[in-house]
Amino acid sequence: MNYHIISHIEVRMGNRNGLSKGSKIYDIVIDKSLGGDIFKGYVYDSPFNLWKTCNLIDYSTWFANNDWNADAVTQPEINLANDEISLVLPDGMGASQWQGQLHINTDMASSAASNYDFSIFFLSAASHPGVTVKLHPTGDDGNFYCEAKVPLEGGVGKAFYISNVGGLDAQKLTLTLDFAGGEPGSEIVMSNIVFKDHANDDGTVLPPAVEFDDARNLFNGFSVANISTWFANNDWNADAIAQPTINPTSDGYYFTMPDGVGGSQWQGQVHFWTSVETSAAKHYDFCATVTSTEDCPNVTLKIQNGDSLGASTDDDNILFIVANFPVKANTPYTYYFENLPGIDTKNLQVCADYAGTPGGAEITVSKLHLQEHL
Repeated sequence: MNYHIISHIEVRMGNRNGLSKGSKIYDIVIDKSLGGDIFKGYVYDSPFNLWKTCNLIDYSTWFANNDWNADAVTQPEINLANDEISLVLPDGMGASQWQGQLHINTDMASSAASNYDFSIFFLSAASHPGVTVKLHPTGDDGNFYCEAKVPLEGGVGKAFYISNVGGLDAQKLTLTLDFAGGEPGSEIVMSNIVFKDHANDDGTVLPPAVEFDDARNLFNGFSVANISTWFANNDWNADAIAQPTINPTSDGYYFTMPDGVGGSQWQGQVHFWTSVETSAAKHYDFCATVTSTEDCPNVTLKIQNGDSLGASTDDDNILFIVANFPVKANTPYTYYFENLPGIDTKNLQVCADYAGTPGGAEITVSKLHLQEHL
């Protein structure tokens, strides 16, 4: 998946006594195309999604002109369903926040004993300076999970989400949206609305919290300094395995998993040495995407020193990270880190282990990206 993080939203908890002192930064994610595998938020069809099964009790609108006169504006028709909400912005709506309100009342409940995740996906026919998203107990807009303005670009889908936010005791929740300042006659569609207990993992991989800038990618135009493999069976016998051919690409590599590889960590190693240089005097952000045609139960990714090009195991102890994660079949998994201290190397090595993956799986590592952290 290729994430384009273009802005950050600061979210605070609040009530009638004021806003919290602390805050969290959440990301708005854009992909320039509606096709392909883009991030749309949490999984709508998950059994954990409380929004999908809740009753939408009723809704109300309050669209007013710049003089705060709602009688001067024809209230828009709202197409309302759990899986999609849409409207066409009316003429005469004002530009100030709360002059284009839609309130959707639900029987969805929440508890202060839990933390919650929430997401909503927007598609607008025209650009919008910022739709306000506010999720709060019904009848109490002084307490809320979020109150964020989400700018939209015409024809470009955008997901807004919050993660692991402290719960509120509420028998019913209301989703309030405000469209003030939008272009009259333009349609806005909201879909993929998800509200769930954070403890329930629906498999969503959140996009990086850091903005990756292609112009700063140190892997741009990189060359391959060396490649080696060590695939072994459950008896740690590499001679029993036909070692695969690793095929470099402009942003990573691909190969076909051999038969008979064992299930223990480090029984399916690929060592990929590059021309990328890093310094211990700097900090770095990194991401890479792993895709497989079969389930990979446990991929190990190790970003490390590679100056010996395999002649010494001392390089293995000089590293950025060792990370482990499963990869589901035909579901790209993007791993990232941000703002980690650098290491001194002229040949950064991308070491990976695919032990336990079935033979015949076609595995691709792509979108290798490393940049100095700003």
